[in-house]
Amino acid sequence: LFEDQKKNCFVNLPIEISGATEIEHSIVELIPDGAAPMPDNPNGAILELWGSGILQFGKIEFSRPGEYKYIVRCFEQGYSGINFATQYDRLPREEMLHITIRIVEQGDDMNAEITITNNEGDELPTLKITYIETLR
Repeated sequence: LFEDQKKNCFVNLPIEISGATEIEHSIVELIPDGAAPMPDNPNGAILELWGSGILQFGKIEFSRPGEYKYIVRCFEQGYSGINFATQYDRLPREEMLHITIRIVEQGDDMNAEITITNNEGDELPTLKITYIETLR
């Protein structure tokens, strides 16, 4: 008996949070659509960050070709866990990005084609959430 010797494909999904101050607490969640595989991450699919920086969900392993979809949901927990009503809103209060990972066979290898879009359907070059200040 011969086993399929195709190599699995691994994808990392780093997400950058920018423009947040050190007292702003972001929670970022990776939500699979259907049977999409999840990252090998001891922290699970929910990550937290105070201020700005880059978060890593960990590697996602794909063992077969196909199209896999995810939502990255980011919301601001507020200052020390309390949502304050102030003169300024800091965006995002909640932001969602959509990820499509298409795994394609190329010879004995599999490669990933990644598309990231916002809620309006605009394609984005990276997973990035930017806090901006808006006057209420």
